[in-house]
Amino acid sequence: MAWGPIVAVVIVCSLILAILWAISRNIEAARERKRQHLHALQRRITSFLDLVESIPFTYLGSRLRQFALEQVQLSAQEILHLDPDDLRASKMIEEVAGLLATPVSETTPFRLSSQQEASNIRRSLIEAARFLQLQHQQGLLSAQEARQLLNAIKANSTRVQIDTMLLKAVEARQQDKAAAAILLYQRALDEIRKQPTYPKKEEMIVRLLATLEELGKTSSAFDRPAPVESDENALTRALEADAAEEDHWKKKRF
Repeated sequence: MAWGPIVAVVIVCSLILAILWAISRNIEAARERKRQHLHALQRRITSFLDLVESIPFTYLGSRLRQFALEQVQLSAQEILHLDPDDLRASKMIEEVAGLLATPVSETTPFRLSSQQEASNIRRSLIEAARFLQLQHQQGLLSAQEARQLLNAIKANSTRVQIDTMLLKAVEARQQDKAAAAILLYQRALDEIRKQPTYPKKEEMIVRLLATLEELGKTSSAFDRPAPVESDENALTRALEADAAEEDHWKKKRF
């Protein structure tokens, strides 16, 4: 029996099987890369939507809002390019186009209703800063864009801090703690004066000066000296701790 042809057939079959296996493996690898890419794009969309939805426009701003929505739109378009049958991506593109075509203004500024609400917004801003830095590290955001957006987040975080002090000051007045209210209003006033882009800055300074003058005239009429002194010292320490924490995360992130 001539073994040569049989060996040749076996070799050819083995080569064909090897080629088919390699093709199959490459196809599967390509599918996995596509799946991972789609998953990454969906996570990116979710992160940017969370940014827009979890932070009121007062503390988000038009620049960051527009950037986030544009990134959602671009990611959805890329998903649709990879998977033309993805109905969610198609719907997302339409919805975001509508949002971008309807600019939001701060005609009615958002008002903090509680310290917990302020804490939640501040936490969302910190997460937004982390996310943008990650986008820059992954090459999805230029250094200039990242710097501009992070500076906006930094300014908005300071605004949350100021508005939280003003909220605490109102609560102190409602509790007849004029000395504590004066301290909070003064700290807020000092911080506003340092902010070049604080909204209606001069108007706010005038209002706070008038409030401080009013409280200075009436504080002795309704404050108890000993407890107020104790409260004021405790409040001073709390404010200093808050300021130190705020400075720490800004230095770390910016």
